[in-house]
Amino acid sequence: MALEIQITSGPKGSNPGGKCRFPIQDREYDGYIKYCTSSRVPKGSLLDYTHQPIYEVITIALAKFLGLHAPPVHVLCNEPRNITFKEQVPNRLNPNMRFYFLSQIIPIPVQENLELAQKFMQRESVYRDLLLVSDIVGKKQNYVFQGDGKDTRLIYLDLGCSFVRAVNGVMDMNNKTKKGYMRRDLRKDLKKLDDYVLIPNNPDALDFVPLDQIVTGIPNLDISCLNSANGRIEKRKVVDFLHSGEIEEIQEILAYGLASDLKTIKEQSDYILTR
Repeated sequence: MALEIQITSGPKGSNPGGKCRFPIQDREYDGYIKYCTSSRVPKGSLLDYTHQPIYEVITIALAKFLGLHAPPVHVLCNEPRNITFKEQVPNRLNPNMRFYFLSQIIPIPVQENLELAQKFMQRESVYRDLLLVSDIVGKKQNYVFQGDGKDTRLIYLDLGCSFVRAVNGVMDMNNKTKKGYMRRDLRKDLKKLDDYVLIPNNPDALDFVPLDQIVTGIPNLDISCLNSANGRIEKRKVVDFLHSGEIEEIQEILAYGLASDLKTIKEQSDYILTR
């Protein structure tokens, strides 16, 4: 039986996609769906544009690992190809992609404490810098601030991806990554990161986060998959989706970005400590 996704808007954002309504077992949720259609990554790269939704979910899983907040996100797995898009308005989405990025839409507060939100943005900058998603600053549409008392949090609606970017359906790498593409040395970069730990963005955390663990933990990172065959959410490991060479390339890009920016990030934050 095909999983039916109701498309409730025309194209939204810079990539193919839009607002939607989707089922998880017996409940329906409002969400946003998107995907990539092509790639301009350097020749020799093992990264696959059809896997871009997985890459973006990995970034959000890493953000949550560091204590940041984001709406529930899923990799919508279209294997076998049994998704039907019911378009309430014209959108012309491709129902034959292997994977889609699917984010649940959360209620937006009527009023936000913008002054307190800016304090949170400043305090959490170190985590965004470490994840290479700093360009969210100044883009209010990408985050909301919930609460005004003890239970307050900044929720990132769109963090993007740490190691690739996607614009107009095309997956690419940023210029810095491209320039350093042939000079990456995973073991050397991990050795640099091994000297430092991070205070996570969680007051109840029992321990520090070793910086190298942000990279080495990727293969066994839990990500959420909406299985189109049965309409159920499944927790799966990154290694269940991506082959070893692809994972290692992601690790190389992240480690290279972390190690090359570490001195600057550390100077601007009290949350990174020497072991």
